[in-house]
Amino acid sequence: MENQEISMKLRAMKNKFISNLCQILKRYNLTRMEFDILNCIYFSSMDKKQVKASSLAKYFDVSIPAVMHKLDALETRRLVEKSTDEADRRIKYYTLTLETKQQLEELFQHQKQRGELFLEALGEEKEHLSRILDITLKFLEENYD
Repeated sequence: MENQEISMKLRAMKNKFISNLCQILKRYNLTRMEFDILNCIYFSSMDKKQVKASSLAKYFDVSIPAVMHKLDALETRRLVEKSTDEADRRIKYYTLTLETKQQLEELFQHQKQRGELFLEALGEEKEHLSRILDITLKFLEENYD
């Protein structure tokens, strides 16, 4: 298989994933940054970690005001809730509302089912794909900042 053909297939896969993400964003009326923030809060809560605006800003490498703007919008739409640290009233923590958490869980469950169908379709090639992904991840870690 030629390098150009592989590149075209990778580009087609990327476009399919982006198209799927765009459909999700449109369905939930979210920007990409808002969706990423909700994901970050969701997975942090799974690890029992509390989320502050400053930690989100650091994670996404953006300014605290930029994150605060998005968090305020998400709070206004009742997708996140803000609480105050009892020891230091200046510190605010953000959590998902119950409804937002349930919607994300449904979305992730749907994506998990799709992934399982894909892995089933691969059959014995699953091991080969795993090795290719290991090589790819190692390459990306060594060559991309």
